[in-house]
Amino acid sequence: MQQQQPSIPPAPPTWTQRFRKWTNYLLAPVLGLFFALLILIFWMSSSYPFELFCHFIPEYFLISLVIVTLAVVSRNRYWMVLSVLIAVIVFWQIAPFLPYKSFSVPEDNIPNFKERRVRILLANVRTLNPEHFRLINLIGESKPHIVVLHEIDHQWASSLRSLSEEMPGSVTFPRGDDFGIGIFSKYQISDGEIIFPGNAEIPSARCTVHLPGGAFSLFSTHPLPPVSEPYFKMRNVQLKEVARLVRERKNGPALVAGDLNMSPWSPYFDRFLKASGLRNARIGHGLLPSWPVDWPYLLTPIDHILVSPDIQVLSIRRGPDIGSDHYPIIADILLPAS
Repeated sequence: MQQQQPSIPPAPPTWTQRFRKWTNYLLAPVLGLFFALLILIFWMSSSYPFELFCHFIPEYFLISLVIVTLAVVSRNRYWMVLSVLIAVIVFWQIAPFLPYKSFSVPEDNIPNFKERRVRILLANVRTLNPEHFRLINLIGESKPHIVVLHEIDHQWASSLRSLSEEMPGSVTFPRGDDFGIGIFSKYQISDGEIIFPGNAEIPSARCTVHLPGGAFSLFSTHPLPPVSEPYFKMRNVQLKEVARLVRERKNGPALVAGDLNMSPWSPYFDRFLKASGLRNARIGHGLLPSWPVDWPYLLTPIDHILVSPDIQVLSIRRGPDIGSDHYPIIADILLPAS
């Protein structure tokens, strides 16, 4: 009688096999959520609160790369194709900001270069920021011709009096509610005024800056943050009104500098550019996310310098931490030849 061989139990799955099985189960809901997020961003972001989801595209791209990695580990071709498709769609939103333009200042063979070049420093200083010296030191080190500040109160205005000798031209409106505003210029300014576009009773500033090599219209505005639907609507109304003022200005170059409380991926940002006729100075120079400083994994660009098509952007960069919840933005621009 032949003796039966004892059956050999199957080998337990390896750690790699278990992980691959786990990723296959995980990827279905993750990819479903990501597709739902893309629908919110591209088809529903004109409405509140869905617009809030469109401000963190760089973070979504990093997450999409993690999903691609998991899909590759799973060895599931279906998941791999879907995850790569998502990553490409998200990457397409940040591609225009990749730094493909030269950061050098091309002084040679440009007529009246020094007379037409302007350096602008934009900073939301945060009203309660006690470290005023950080901003003052940055101004001394970076040597801007024009400084545009948001959230200045009377204490900030007092600290900034030291700028008056170096920057005699100014349009300021200090307030203690996080919506004070100020423009300071080394060059002569005219037609300076504080205006209240929209229905939020928040000050904006505008003036004409006169350089040795030309003049341009400068606007600065700081609308309400979209933390509620009424604020969301008032922000959009304010920006629509500012865009109209820019479009209706007298002939000549124009520049808008401000914390607009929205990223370049908001549909209202695109509407503002189209209505004003301006373009984003960041294009081709980097993302330069500016807020929130204390949450580096959520950084997004909401502090903007926007220029008319006849202004050349030589360089734009993010400044150092000045104790605010925003990083400053520093840009070098070149006005058109007269």
